[in-house]
Amino acid sequence: MGIGIFKTKDPVILKQVYEFRLRIFRDEVKALFPKAVLASKELRDEFDEVAYQYVAMENDKVIGCARAFDLADVPRSEPLLSRYQLDRAMTQFPSNEIAFTGRLLVASGYRASRTAVKLMSRATADGRRRGVRIAFLDCSPRLLPFYEAFGFRRYGKPFNDPIYGFKIPLVFLVKDKVTLKACHSPLADGSYEDDKEARDWYNETSFRQNMNFNRRRSTQVLSKYLGDNLARVELFSCFSHPQIDLILRRATVIQAYPEQILLQNGLRDNVLFVVIEGQLKTEHDVNGRPVECMLNIGQHAGQLQFCGATLDVTKLVATRPSTLLVICAETLQWLAAKHADIAAKISRILSESPFCQKTSPYKRHASC
Repeated sequence: MGIGIFKTKDPVILKQVYEFRLRIFRDEVKALFPKAVLASKELRDEFDEVAYQYVAMENDKVIGCARAFDLADVPRSEPLLSRYQLDRAMTQFPSNEIAFTGRLLVASGYRASRTAVKLMSRATADGRRRGVRIAFLDCSPRLLPFYEAFGFRRYGKPFNDPIYGFKIPLVFLVKDKVTLKACHSPLADGSYEDDKEARDWYNETSFRQNMNFNRRRSTQVLSKYLGDNLARVELFSCFSHPQIDLILRRATVIQAYPEQILLQNGLRDNVLFVVIEGQLKTEHDVNGRPVECMLNIGQHAGQLQFCGATLDVTKLVATRPSTLLVICAETLQWLAAKHADIAAKISRILSESPFCQKTSPYKRHASC
C-alpha cells in the first residue's frame, strides 16, 4: 500500500501522532522537554483539543503529521497574542480568518518524498474552504528556506522558546495567489480568488521583514543585500563567485537581537551561522572548561558534523543587533554529493575552526 494522507479525529491514530511527534523532537531536535512530558511519551498541548489533525500513514504506521487550528476556536489566546505579535493582525482580520499551523513532521526516511507537501496542501485547501485568510507558525533558522518555498513570509522579531530554542515567526497569506505563483509555491494551486487586501496589509504592516528569500530566487538579491561584507566571510575566502552562488542558493539570512540565544547546550540545530553584521558571543568546551569567544563580521560558529569536522558550541548569543547568514547541514550534505571540490574546501576551513573537535563519530562522506 502507498502513503495515505488524511484528516483524523480517531483517538487511536492521534495517540500514534502524539508519540511520533515526541520521538522526532526528543531524538532529533533534542528539545528541552520537562520530565513530565517525557514520562507521558506523548507530545500534545491545549491546542490539540481544537486542532484539525492531518496524518500520513504507511502500513498502519505514522510517517508524517501536521495540524492547524483557528483563533476563533482557541479558549485561551494570550500565549498566541504575545508569541506572534497579533495585535496588528487582529485589527484587520476577525478571529475566524486567522489560523495557526505547525507540528509539520515527516519521518527521516520519507523527507525526500512529497509527504510534507501533501500534508500542507491538504491543510491549506481545508483552510481556504473555512475562510481562513492568514496563518501563522514559527520555525528554526535552518527551516526558513523550506517554509519560504511554500510562500510563508517573515513577520515580527524572532524569539527564544524555552523548549525549542531560537524561533522565527512566519505568516502565510492563504489566498495571496500573486505571491504564491511568483515563488512557485506548491500551495498555489486551487480555485480561489486572489486576496489583494491581505497582501496589502502585509506590505503595509510595520511588523513585516524585508528579507523573504527562497532558493528559487536569484542569489544576486542575497549577494546585493550582504554587500561588501560578503568578501569578509572566512568560509568563502577560497571560493570563486560561481561557487559562492551555489552556497547562497541554499542559504538564508536572519536578524538576531541583543541577548537572544541562537544555540544552546542540549538542543541540536545542525546549522552554521556566519556573522555579516553585528557580533555574537560563543561558549564552547576546552578540556572540560567553558571558554567564551566573540565572533565578529566574517566569522562563523555552529553545531554540525561535516566530513569529519564537528563544530559544537554550547551557546551562541547575540551581543548586538546582528545580520547572520545561515547554512544548514542539509546544504553541506548536498554540496558533498554534488560538488566534491567545494565540500572539500569547506571541510578544511571548518576543521581549522577553534570550535572544531578533531575527531568525529560521524562517518565521512565518500567525496570528502
